[in-house]
Amino acid sequence: MNPAGYILNRLILLVIHNEASDRSSWMLYRLRRKRDKVLVEQKETIDPDKLASMKLHEPVLLRFSGYGIVSKTLSASEIVARVTADPQTFVWTEEVSTDRFVFARREQIAPALEKLSSAGILPVGIEYAVESDETEIVRSVERFGTERLHIRKLLHPTPENARLLTLFCRRLRLPLLGAVLLLLIVNTLVYGSFQDRCAVLQETIALQREKQGTMRDFSERRRQLVETFDRRLPFRHAILADRIASHVPPAVTLTSLAVQPLVRAIETEKDPVLMSGILSIKGSTADPSAVSQMIAGLKTEPFAEVMTLTRMEQNRESGMTEFEITIEL
Repeated sequence: MNPAGYILNRLILLVIHNEASDRSSWMLYRLRRKRDKVLVEQKETIDPDKLASMKLHEPVLLRFSGYGIVSKTLSASEIVARVTADPQTFVWTEEVSTDRFVFARREQIAPALEKLSSAGILPVGIEYAVESDETEIVRSVERFGTERLHIRKLLHPTPENARLLTLFCRRLRLPLLGAVLLLLIVNTLVYGSFQDRCAVLQETIALQREKQGTMRDFSERRRQLVETFDRRLPFRHAILADRIASHVPPAVTLTSLAVQPLVRAIETEKDPVLMSGILSIKGSTADPSAVSQMIAGLKTEPFAEVMTLTRMEQNRESGMTEFEITIEL
């Protein structure tokens, strides 16, 4: 990530040119970044004693040039090593893109830094150059934006990096506040609708749970009814069916054999109503005498002491005799 566009969209560059007579000239450049270009909007010579009254609000970049500034190539390893080994005495700038190593003694820049500090100006970066024409100044600012303003380099613990990060956070403050405000507005607009939807969902869930509870209760009652149904009879169903089948003549076709049949069809969420202790036999035959033969055989069974021929009639369409026998168990 390159935050140069956020931090250095506007920048003040102070060029301090030292002379051999312990004098220096101060030139102020007001710069503006437009995409990848740096434009000079204004330049003026200033009096360093009046810095406090100028109220410079933009980030300030310093550039020292002139007397006492020495420039070498980065390949001059012996000089580079001697200078970088003594940071208490020397200050320097490494320009990788131009293969230059520029340095000076701290005592030569200390007076200027003291004036800036007394005016409440803390630079975000310091560079050193032998000369400072306008073209080189613009290039140096562009290099500063591309080489220095990267997250990895900004995380190095230096005073200049700390100021750059602070400035970066301040520039992000307004967009972040705008985003938070937008979220609050959106939340206000959709909160009522969201609450209504939640209420509908909660009501639906409550109804579903109530319905599930009712179905569970109904299933449990049905299970208990089946268990009661089995316990009521003194005979096992399989035995009853087997004994009845043994008395069915070949001429008779059984259409229904129901133990404790339903009084009416099962209704949703209602317990089934049974004809307790009743066995119902239904069938049809072409020979009505076969019905009498079947009844005579069933009377020999101990469970069929009370037996009634409930219905016996001829079906006009098929010509078959249909019958129904009821046994009280």
